[in-house]
Amino acid sequence: MGSIDTTMGALAGHETSGPVGILQGSRRGCAGARPGAPETPFEDIMKHSHRAGTEPTPEATPAAAWTRALPWLLALVVFAGYAVASWPNDFIYDDVQVILEQTAPSGIGDVAHYFAEEHFPGLSYYRPVTRSTLLVQKALHGDAPRPFHLFNAALAGTLFLLTFWLLRRRPFDAAFVPALLGAALFALHPLASSCVYPAASGRETMLPAVLSLAALYTFLRDGRGWTVAAVLTFALALFSKEQVVTLPPLFLLAEVLGLAEREPSAEGRRRRWLRWGAMAVTLIGYFAVRRALFGGAEFRWSVFSEPLGPVVSILFGIQTTVAPFAALHYEPPLAVWLSPVRLVLALAVFALLAWVALRRWPRLRPLALFCAAFFVVTQAPTANILVQEAKFSERYVFLGIFGVVALAATEVSQLWGRPRARRIVTVAGAVLVLTAAVVSWHRGVYFRDDLAFASQWARTNPTSAIAEMGVAAALVRRGEAESSLEHYQRAIDLDPAYADAYFNLGNTLADLGRREPAERAYREALAHKESLAQGYLNLGRLLRQDGRPAEAAEVLRRGLERGEPSPPVAAELHLALADSLADLGRADEAIAEYRTSLEQNPGSAQAYYALGTTLLAQGRGDEAMTALDKALELDPDHGEAHVNLGAALAQAGRYDEALGHYREGIRLRPDDAAAELNYGVLLMILGRPAEAVGALAKGVELEPGEPRARFLLGQALEQTGRAGEALAQYREALALAPGFAEAQAAIERLAGGAG
Repeated sequence: MGSIDTTMGALAGHETSGPVGILQGSRRGCAGARPGAPETPFEDIMKHSHRAGTEPTPEATPAAAWTRALPWLLALVVFAGYAVASWPNDFIYDDVQVILEQTAPSGIGDVAHYFAEEHFPGLSYYRPVTRSTLLVQKALHGDAPRPFHLFNAALAGTLFLLTFWLLRRRPFDAAFVPALLGAALFALHPLASSCVYPAASGRETMLPAVLSLAALYTFLRDGRGWTVAAVLTFALALFSKEQVVTLPPLFLLAEVLGLAEREPSAEGRRRRWLRWGAMAVTLIGYFAVRRALFGGAEFRWSVFSEPLGPVVSILFGIQTTVAPFAALHYEPPLAVWLSPVRLVLALAVFALLAWVALRRWPRLRPLALFCAAFFVVTQAPTANILVQEAKFSERYVFLGIFGVVALAATEVSQLWGRPRARRIVTVAGAVLVLTAAVVSWHRGVYFRDDLAFASQWARTNPTSAIAEMGVAAALVRRGEAESSLEHYQRAIDLDPAYADAYFNLGNTLADLGRREPAERAYREALAHKESLAQGYLNLGRLLRQDGRPAEAAEVLRRGLERGEPSPPVAAELHLALADSLADLGRADEAIAEYRTSLEQNPGSAQAYYALGTTLLAQGRGDEAMTALDKALELDPDHGEAHVNLGAALAQAGRYDEALGHYREGIRLRPDDAAAELNYGVLLMILGRPAEAVGALAKGVELEPGEPRARFLLGQALEQTGRAGEALAQYREALALAPGFAEAQAAIERLAGGAG
């Protein structure tokens, strides 16, 4: 499919008139209008566009009403466009770990705890504000994807309004229509689509962008309320994404360049110091928490090994800002994104913007410097100065686009007093915005679901092993496990040391019942990544299921020693090791491992159940009942725990309680033959053979080849006077087990009695 190239060249001015000061008022003449011709509402808006940070006058004209309503209407259009495009979309990629696998908060305490936790497992991301919004939504409406997408669409609409308001105020002072066009282009830019459509990774970029612009807006204002708002919005932005650490140097630059509103009085100076002091304290607290979470090794330099990395990253930002791809190119490598034609065009547009500001309107130089710094500095954390997850990504560039549209809107506003230039800019800007909107709408299909997303990623970057594994994982989730195998293999062919691909291949093969190739895949994964704790766990479980508990125990111990497991995985490793030791008859060691597992995960009903069962087999009934009671407290629907607690109670002579647990266990596990048989035996002990017949008959139905079940049913039938039926069951038992002496004796007794 051919791409639609979008550029920002149209926003650079079209006339060569002399300089107009940035702080001058607009010329309101209506030159060029036909004498006596009626004006349309839009022409009236054009005529009454306000400049230089002034507020619209309360004239009772159509323009006055439209200028108040139009930004809100366009914000609604931005929201509606993204909402409709994302309405059919599901969760994709990072959404699984960031949303679906997380536990929803049960109260404010859980939300507060997010400020002491990492955002994404295995990565040094600390984004508690963003994480809170996602998981509070999960608490409100569960795992339905649409509300998450609607929230992101609402953020895009908010971004439009904030950008418009910023552009209309000092230091940008854009005219009304250029401000609208600039804000619309920013909110509808194709790069914005990558920050709206994915529920989690989109929120991780769009929410910080909104908060960053809110922080910039409030920082540029002066006054007591603005000071408080600036500190608050900065703190919220900082704790939403790491990129926001770039705002303080940009704020300082705005101060130095004289772009911020500042009262020169003593009170104004006190507010300034209060603002900077509060922001400094916020930064110190932020870095202290990061240090505690990730230690001193969270940053690794890459610029020394690849000194041109930052330059290439900024070139990527320039190209994708001016000439983005119409089709999604997710995290493209250099060979995929670099296009000489696009890059030359983009550099030309940037050069034109710079030339206009520096040569034609010298008063724009401070603003031009700030906008250029905004574009470059906001990308610095992801400009390959440090080692990062992906070298290039559209979401790294998105916030920086504000600097470009802000400068362009300000520059064309200098021409706004000229009717011909005004018409050209309006038409060109509208075409550019509409083109961007169409591309962004089109991109929604790539985020429809995991398979659509990963397939597009693999299609645009055929060398990406991660993309191929994404396709495979999506096929597995669709129930197409067989089809996934070739994509796992392709990922391994692209990256023979890709441990996660081997691991996921092993999981899929194990689910398909192919134990030997699954075992080989797990061992390959561990050979390439010795710290893969989950690999040891799954391999150990596979070996135990294969009847090799000794090998399983060895692998699981190695996982605890070398696997660097997180506490939840360590608890699972101890539990699996305990199960293997129990299989080997090493009950005391197994019990010790069960207890260790419970120390690390005291909420595991399965661990309490396994511990109780092992204690019961050791004749430690009281301890077994305590463990099984705890298992049922954690999971009241654990059928096996009910059955085994019934057995423990029966051994202790507490028959009535035992019957209740057997009944509940059978209700929860209606196909459990052993439970039916034990329940029937207990009824016989209690002298209720007629009831026992029903339970034992169900046990025989479930296990027709079990001779002991036939014998027990025969006994119950005999006690109820149904000797003929009992004799038939005894004979079936003897036929199934010819050496079954008790069945033989019962047959002789009944047969002799009949004779």
